[in-house]
Formats: sequence, C-alpha cells, structure tokens
Amino acid sequence: MAQTGPRATRPRTLLVLIMVLCWQAGRGIEGLVLPERSTAYNFLRALGLEWLHFVLDLITVAVALAALGYLWRARPGWVQTVLAALGYFAVQAVLLTALMLRSVDRAREAFLASRSARGQPVDPERVTRLFEMGWLEWRLVMSLTFFALAAWLAWRRRAYVGPD
Repeated sequence: MAQTGPRATRPRTLLVLIMVLCWQAGRGIEGLVLPERSTAYNFLRALGLEWLHFVLDLITVAVALAALGYLWRARPGWVQTVLAALGYFAVQAVLLTALMLRSVDRAREAFLASRSARGQPVDPERVTRLFEMGWLEWRLVMSLTFFALAAWLAWRRRAYVGPD
C-alpha cells in the first residue's frame, strides 16, 4: 500500500545551490563559446596552454550539469555530487590563481584583453593599481568563501531526498 502524506518540497536554501551550479555551468559554456572574454583563457594562451582552458571549462560544465541533475531530481548521492563539484571549482580557482600570481604581468595583460573583448573600458593604469591592491588574492578568497558557504548549505540539507 502506498504511503500518503504531504508531498516533499525542495528546501528554499537548495535554490542557492542550484544558482551556484547554473552560474558555473554558464561560465564554463561562455568560456568554451567565447574564450577571448575570459581572463583565464588569455592568460593560459600567453603561456602557450590555451588547450588547458578548454579542458578546464569542459570539466566545469560536465561537473556542474551532473551535480544539477542529481540535485534537481533530489536523488540519493546528490550531496556527494554537489560537494565534489564545489571542490573541483575551488581547486580550479586555486590553481589558476597560483599560476597567475607567478606571472602577474601576464595576468594583468590577460585581464585587460578580456575587458577589451567584452567591450568594457580599459585603463591600464587603473588595472595596475587594482592588481597592486591584491585583486587576484581577493578574488580567490571571495570564490573560496562562496564555494564553502554553498558546501555548508549542501551539507546542512543532506537529509533531503525527493520522492521516488
């Protein structure tokens, strides 16, 4: 006999995770379709590693969509999939930032090229001041904080599993 009762609803906090995963998937797709808009692409191209940009963004899209699929359907294992995706995003951010910190001049040039490709104003002096203030480090800290909060939300709602 089927059990009846109130229908399970998706906790609203999971919408934050859905937005994070959609944002990462969209960022990855944009990086694949319009790579010249990406600071990472321009930086890796300057190093002769432009293929790495495409590999990283392809993995980003695959991981984000897999995690979205599990989360959206609330299948068992969604927490592990989301945490693995967030971990990948964090590791990618750390690695790219570490590479950029080893060659700040190239990172600055890549940033200017990406702004120019997007049609945004380019002021080299202002960008130089931005990099002197530790823009790369702040961007990494913000990303890692954001991913950590998303992971905490996933862990907090780990008991949620949709009906079969």
